[in-house]
Amino acid sequence: MKKILLLFLAVALVISVTGCSSKTEYDKLLDEKKELVKKQTDLVTEKLALKKTIASREMEVRDLQTKLRIEQATSKALKTELEKIKAKVAAVEVR
Repeated sequence: MKKILLLFLAVALVISVTGCSSKTEYDKLLDEKKELVKKQTDLVTEKLALKKTIASREMEVRDLQTKLRIEQATSKALKTELEKIKAKVAAVEVR
């Protein structure tokens, strides 16, 4: 009975010694966790800033597309006007 009790205590001692992590390892893991949380926070902040930049650029592109359409319409109108003037000049020269 004593041998079984001693064997049981020895096994319990071995399990308790090997089952726990050291304080330095625990602190190291906590520091790593803090770094990862900070990195995640930084990435979320950067993502939000990039989303704002994208939205701003999309608005700028839409504005430029609108200006382009207006300028193209103006150009078309001016070409039409020029063709009318050329036709009038040609009609005057023929006389």
